[in-house]
Amino acid sequence: MTTSVIGVAIEAARQGAEAVQAVRDRPREITSKGFRDDVTDADYAAQQAILSVIRAAFPTHPVISEENHLGAAVGAWQPPEDYWWLVDPLDGTTNFSRGLPHYCVSVAVLRGPMLIGGAICDPTRNHLFYAERGQGAYLNDRRLHVSERADLAEAVLEVALARQQDDRRRGLAIFNRLALLSRTVRSMGAAALSLAHVAAGWLDGYVHLTLRPWDSAAGGLMIQEAGGRLSLPDGSDWAGRFAPVVAASAALHPAILAEVQQALAALE
Repeated sequence: MTTSVIGVAIEAARQGAEAVQAVRDRPREITSKGFRDDVTDADYAAQQAILSVIRAAFPTHPVISEENHLGAAVGAWQPPEDYWWLVDPLDGTTNFSRGLPHYCVSVAVLRGPMLIGGAICDPTRNHLFYAERGQGAYLNDRRLHVSERADLAEAVLEVALARQQDDRRRGLAIFNRLALLSRTVRSMGAAALSLAHVAAGWLDGYVHLTLRPWDSAAGGLMIQEAGGRLSLPDGSDWAGRFAPVVAASAALHPAILAEVQQALAALE
């Protein structure tokens, strides 16, 4: 991948984060997209800023964003053979809308089906995470490595809770099982940022049953480049367009995956 492409991903994430922060202290403009699913003026402002950067550099590249209303169709959408982009202009919208300072902007670039680069900007902490396939993952200018912790009993994990009731029950079953076996389990509400925290070694593992591709693409690549492992909950290989994810350090992934599968099997 050329340096210009990863550079554009980084700049797009930065500009999106600046757009979010520019409206942070204004009265919220919140619209419901569905059950437990809101969008704010900041989502749209960030999307516009991100698209402006990408289209100025690569006007012919397709961009798939959370706020461009592809919805379920993204799972069946066939990507081009050349470059295209996956964007979450504001991951953690509920946190942002309630004033909780835990949210981010995520930008990933693919070539055909392969993830080749991504950037995640956390404007509340001045954290810029980025990765390029084969070149490692970084926080600002520091190389990232996943945790080396191998004991599940000492692991700090996150299990996300889905919006829909049935999926939330499944997530709670996983949360409860892992909470009894680990040091602790969190649920913080910004998936891309949590994946970046796994890459940084701050979280030992992360489970989400209903992610969308724009949530997981950039952070998933960062975990791979930082030496971690990702899979689908059934154990099959994760890729940038797959939504569910079990992500962890290489040492802990088998144990976490086994517990996820047992928690789900108990519900059948």
